[in-house]
Amino acid sequence: MKRALRIIGPASLVGAAFVAVTAFAGEPGFYIGVSGGETTMEAESGPLDVGPVVNPLEIRNFDLDGEESGFKIYAGYNFVPWFGIEGGYVELGNVSSDFPEIDTLAGPVNVDAELDVGGVEGFLVGTLPLGNFDIFAKVGGFSGDVELDGEINFPNNESTHFSGDTEDSDVILAYGAGVAWNFGHWALRAEYEEYDADGIDELYFVSAGVVYRFFEDAAPAAPPPSLLLQGPAPCRSRSPPHLGARSPMDRSWRLSVSTAPY
Repeated sequence: MKRALRIIGPASLVGAAFVAVTAFAGEPGFYIGVSGGETTMEAESGPLDVGPVVNPLEIRNFDLDGEESGFKIYAGYNFVPWFGIEGGYVELGNVSSDFPEIDTLAGPVNVDAELDVGGVEGFLVGTLPLGNFDIFAKVGGFSGDVELDGEINFPNNESTHFSGDTEDSDVILAYGAGVAWNFGHWALRAEYEEYDADGIDELYFVSAGVVYRFFEDAAPAAPPPSLLLQGPAPCRSRSPPHLGARSPMDRSWRLSVSTAPY
């Protein structure tokens, strides 16, 4: 019995602490965050008609792909533990490549190209709270610049510039999913986001970041009963009565009995 009580006491403390931590998971309210990660871009340029620089020419398709660092800052609001909204600014970075000796009608040329993506985004977010972990998925849109910029260098050392981009008013589909680990007002987040931009075969962002959430702290959990934290009270042995000594009460009682008439 004593052993069982010693085990139950610490286990009750651990359980209370676990409840206090997991009570913060999926809390409604505002949050802010910042994340950084790696962007992957894969694009194919269509034929470029650069006009009569040396001779009328057409540069055939070429691929532009690579990885680049990116970051984002964002804020959101959870209306309930399983649904909210999120928006922010994302800079997906730029990917550049050098294409030497591209055959054209005017002979081989060198092409330097760069793809740059950045803008604002907004999402509807659905969350599945699992204790102090969250699994979430989101869908929304991205609006900003998807810009292709480059330079063509000809054999006679002449060059020409070319570019192409989306309008700021264009909105492209964006979606993603991720996980978060919550501890108090803070959370660590890892996620995957993909952007469906015209003219780009692949554009996705894998990131990790930190989130701070604004909400009222829950009331502290009641401590477990003290009985569970303490063993039974030790038994106290009673000393045997002393035969010789008696209290004054005993003596007076005997005296009253001995003086009473028969």
